[in-house]
Amino acid sequence: MGLSFHYKGALKNPKSLKPMIEEVVDMAKANQWEFTVFEEAFPNDTFFEDAKKDTLYGVCMSPPNCEVVCFTFLSNGKMGSFFHLNQPISNFENDEPSLFVKTQFAGALIHKQLIHIFEYLSKKYLENFELFDEGNYWEPKHEQLLDETFAKYTNLM
Repeated sequence: MGLSFHYKGALKNPKSLKPMIEEVVDMAKANQWEFTVFEEAFPNDTFFEDAKKDTLYGVCMSPPNCEVVCFTFLSNGKMGSFFHLNQPISNFENDEPSLFVKTQFAGALIHKQLIHIFEYLSKKYLENFELFDEGNYWEPKHEQLLDETFAKYTNLM
């Protein structure tokens, strides 16, 4: 699969979706990354536990040589992507959907930058957030270890 990180969680408050989108768009623009905004507000500023997943709320951005990075949510407020649409919420009651981003070809600098973005946004807007980083940077923020992990994956190819 290549060097990636995997993440899952939920939006703390449906009313915080719009400000979160605005921050992600600002970050994408500052880095000259493309982005796509989906729905910017939940109907009635409410999550829907029993609704079908047929709409994405949030934003995705595209750093260079990297897979799309999504800060998108399903109608129940949990993080989800295009792959999770049109499936009943009950399919994920015991196993929340997770997303991933392959950063292997983007390099350690982009990987590190994305980890810092996730750290910032998760503290401000998300709950029950988990991130598993194959690059070993999420914890303990050790740059040399990240560089060594990238080198190892590059040498495997």
